[in-house]
Amino acid sequence: MNKNEVYACLYLLNQEIRKKAKDVDYSICFDPNYWPIAMDDMEREAVYGGLKVHEYGTERMVKIANAITCGVTNMKTFEVYVLGEYIRKNHGCFLKRKKNGELFAPKGKGKRKKPVYNPIDIESIGQLDGIEFYKPERLHDQVGALKAESEKVVSVLDIDSEQKNHLYKLVCDGVVGIHIYLHLWRLNDHFKINIDTVEDEEYKKFLKMVKFLDESGVELNSVFYRL
Repeated sequence: MNKNEVYACLYLLNQEIRKKAKDVDYSICFDPNYWPIAMDDMEREAVYGGLKVHEYGTERMVKIANAITCGVTNMKTFEVYVLGEYIRKNHGCFLKRKKNGELFAPKGKGKRKKPVYNPIDIESIGQLDGIEFYKPERLHDQVGALKAESEKVVSVLDIDSEQKNHLYKLVCDGVVGIHIYLHLWRLNDHFKINIDTVEDEEYKKFLKMVKFLDESGVELNSVFYRL
């Protein structure tokens, strides 16, 4: 995987998170067949916009591309890292809320209001910021934190009327990683959550992330970063 492909992947992800939850398909972002199409789109944007934004962004991907190419990490870890950091750093929020709780940007003249989304942090991801959180040796700490939390609540796994559980909150708060949620999701029959009936758009997008990682075949022992 080279720097252009990494950037194409993140470019596609930035597009997907803006879609309605029912239309989101994270597999597109990590599918090599879609990367050349994304690169063509970025090139057209740069040409017609008269900017070198995408070229500059691509250079930020060198560190993560080298890590994958040299075997310091792998694609499964890349998937967990990118999606997990988006959730962790935005506290599970796909939409960017203002101080007054408003979710929409002011409408321009003759235009409707549009929701404001938290984009993928290209610079942070390109520098592998936060990758330590997903190292195997951090599993012990996160499992310990999970056990400690289990002593404070009735259950961290049982879902409420919104089909949310306390484990989801722990992922959003950065206490445990999305890969631990995925592991327990598998062991507990997906917590018996029916994604199709979930009404919360942001929560539904999170669940579709977990579902994608599940279908991608991510396992706890496939997540590593060796330095």
